[in-house]
Amino acid sequence: MRLHETVQRFVHLGLAAALAACGGGERTPTTAQATADATAGPPAAPAGSTTIDPTQLFGWIEATYPGLFPAGPPNQQITAGGVTYTLRYYPPPADNYAGVGNDGIVYGLGSFTGGQIKSFGTLASYTCVVDPELCVPALASVIAERYGVTGFPLGAAIGPASTTASPDVGLLRKHFSSITAENVMKPHVLWPNATGSSTTPAAAPSFAQADTLAQFAAANGMRLRGHTLLWHQSAPSWFFAGDIGDAATYRSTVRQRLRDYIMAVVQHFPDVYAWDVVNEVATDAPDAANPYRTDSPWYQAYSVGGGDGSEYVRDAFLFATQARAALGKSAADMKLMLNDYSTEYAGKRANVIRIVRDVLGAGTGADLNGVGHQFHLSVTSNAADVSAAFAAVEAVSGTLVNHVTELDVSIYADPGSCFSARAIPPCLADYGASAPASVLSQQATLYRALFEAFERPSVTSVTLWGVADNRTWLNTFPVKRTNRPLLFDTTGVPKPAFWAVADPAYVIAPGGQTMSSARRPWRR
Repeated sequence: MRLHETVQRFVHLGLAAALAACGGGERTPTTAQATADATAGPPAAPAGSTTIDPTQLFGWIEATYPGLFPAGPPNQQITAGGVTYTLRYYPPPADNYAGVGNDGIVYGLGSFTGGQIKSFGTLASYTCVVDPELCVPALASVIAERYGVTGFPLGAAIGPASTTASPDVGLLRKHFSSITAENVMKPHVLWPNATGSSTTPAAAPSFAQADTLAQFAAANGMRLRGHTLLWHQSAPSWFFAGDIGDAATYRSTVRQRLRDYIMAVVQHFPDVYAWDVVNEVATDAPDAANPYRTDSPWYQAYSVGGGDGSEYVRDAFLFATQARAALGKSAADMKLMLNDYSTEYAGKRANVIRIVRDVLGAGTGADLNGVGHQFHLSVTSNAADVSAAFAAVEAVSGTLVNHVTELDVSIYADPGSCFSARAIPPCLADYGASAPASVLSQQATLYRALFEAFERPSVTSVTLWGVADNRTWLNTFPVKRTNRPLLFDTTGVPKPAFWAVADPAYVIAPGGQTMSSARRPWRR
């Protein structure tokens, strides 16, 4: 009796028909191999996850085992014994059946089962094999649940291209709940010099690129973080034009320009939940007598005529406080932050903390709500140093918050001399397209430790400086070479670092290889 006649009889007896082998590999297996793989079964989908439908399963079977299940047959439905079966019959020479009951059980019948109907488990159990993306947890949701904070902002720094380009846009929508403008909300973009001038501003601000990000955030239910109102490397020269011979008038003019700029920008983006009011204002000299960066054009402009160069920082927070109030907002819904790098180092951190105290103690009415820590780290960085940075801010005031603003983990453990030489050597040589497995293991270990360190009440936002390894500033800094500092690879596939963060039970292999765990269903 032909198999398709046999299966009709079995169906009418309330049994089922059909499904193929599970397992993996690109070549068509033998009948024995297919049956053995099927018996072993695929990894289970996480509880409560979206699962596949029978048509998706059939498509995967046909693509994986074309010799046993050549593409082409339509779905058929048969009801027997109160169960409806979705079937595909693959005619000779295959002469195989594949099927799924509406009870969720997968069946197979044919040459690969020795002519016997076999059950191959539940349809849901094939989810992670057929559509692995369904088994990748949404990272923002995982972190929010772990930290016990609904809607905890887990962000990525992006440019307008990432709102439409793959893999960025898909990763953003699934894994992130906040975005930061990497560049397009900086002063040189929002209000540049007039064309051909070094002393006159453009006739009006240019918000178009930043508006693209704001609109993307709103359309996708994401929060928007503002970066940055003031930065010495992004200060158009029109801010500082004027006659320094009349020091009082010059200082007053520069001060008014700063106020007008901050008022215009803050009020244009009313939905920003935190602003980096000033960026990188602390000197790198450890425990410096003057904690401020004196090579900033802002510091130098305010110093004209013997003025206090550091006052620009206090003014920036005052004007941001006034702009926020004009929107009817407060610290509860728009944080005003001081952002800087290398706060994981005690000497630089001491400078930052002194500046924070200066602003808070100025008595001008300026509000400062916390510190943004950039945390551009390397695989040899220490999470304990990150925790020390948070603790130092908490020691100033229990009302201050900590934000992680520009997180990435370079795969190169460069010596300090690399950043002044900007050459190879002393910077480490390029690993090329494939980073060593041991380095990816180090990176995963550090990322896990960092996200454990971030779980403290004062840390109220975490942002990575990029979405995936396809776009990272570290490909050109401190030298041009291939870097892989983020949680997703250049194609958007989660790296070991992602799984180390997303799944506490994930085992980080010593060599960096992907390993399965009880809570991590997707095996690659």
